[in-house]
Amino acid sequence: MKILFIGQLGIPVKHQSTKGTWGILGAEARVMVLAKMMSELGHEAVVTAAKPYAASHLSNIFGVQVRPVMSFDPRMPGGWINALLTLRRAVKERAQVVHLHSWKMGVLGPAGRLLMPSARLVWTIDKKPRAGNWVIRKILREAEKAGVEIAAPSRSLQYWLLVSFGVRSKYIPDGFEMTGAPLVRPRHFGLRGKYNLTLAKTPAEVRKVARAYKLAGLRRKLVVLADERGSMKRVAGDFPQVTCVGEQKGRVRESLIAGAEMVIIRGRDGTHDEVMTAMAYGKPVIASPLPYLEETLGVSAMYVGEKDETCLAEALKLMGRSEGRRRNWGKKTKARYEQYFSWEKVRDEYAGLYAARQVRLMAVDSVRPALPALSFRR
Repeated sequence: MKILFIGQLGIPVKHQSTKGTWGILGAEARVMVLAKMMSELGHEAVVTAAKPYAASHLSNIFGVQVRPVMSFDPRMPGGWINALLTLRRAVKERAQVVHLHSWKMGVLGPAGRLLMPSARLVWTIDKKPRAGNWVIRKILREAEKAGVEIAAPSRSLQYWLLVSFGVRSKYIPDGFEMTGAPLVRPRHFGLRGKYNLTLAKTPAEVRKVARAYKLAGLRRKLVVLADERGSMKRVAGDFPQVTCVGEQKGRVRESLIAGAEMVIIRGRDGTHDEVMTAMAYGKPVIASPLPYLEETLGVSAMYVGEKDETCLAEALKLMGRSEGRRRNWGKKTKARYEQYFSWEKVRDEYAGLYAARQVRLMAVDSVRPALPALSFRR
């Protein structure tokens, strides 16, 4: 099967951000992972690209074919000229599946249906456009008429499409992949025993967690991914269990989360990568009942209200003093990660969408009986 990815600017480069909103990758990062995995399965994956996302001499990367498309201004890749030239390239490629990204390609989706009647069109909507509702409604209606299958990487976007415009979409979240590098030993940070970790980073939120931690009677270190300075230094002085290890990223942050016995998420400080790392390593999680955390963690976490320190202390006591309970909750987070957020699962979901048979609904007025009704009365 030949799969063509259009609408993205190409492949991610170092000076370009690959992140969107919570849990949503940039289109370039998503396309690069999907195209590489589809190529490994034996499919022919083709990606359109514009400078500076791909050099003009780059034609193949990790088995993915790259097709350069000109922009009106190379310093500002994309635009309507790039979109029209990309559509022209898509017609020439004669792919069985055309995966659309960006709202510009969504606008050109009906034209793509006319020019590529036998192709399967899939459109991933990963952000809301800056346009009026009547414009969005018109674009989505025309895309539905053209038989474009719509996918949404978050429940909030899926809900917005359904409630605001009556458009059904398939929920396929973006995957998460760990660094794969060897883990750093905790004693590198002075942690010689078992410890727990909180993703809270502001002094106010860390102080709330530390007070509940003290009420729970837990004696293990409480690791904070923040620098010990200013107000945070005062918090660390008031609560001996609090240990600040500085702002960490990549392999070091992954190592600290992997070594923790449980992870505490309070407020809006925890990033998506940190939450996904805790889930991938099967760590029990105590979290605030915020919509984006509930969407990611589902029923695999123990939720406690943000302002209720007594309930948080009880949850910490239950989780901290029972190894069996921690093991059971950790199995839940690990299972949820494997079920929804591993790239293998995401690949299979898109592969099913690519291979699905296209069905077009006919208007009731156009259905006429081929034969007159028969009567069996004697």
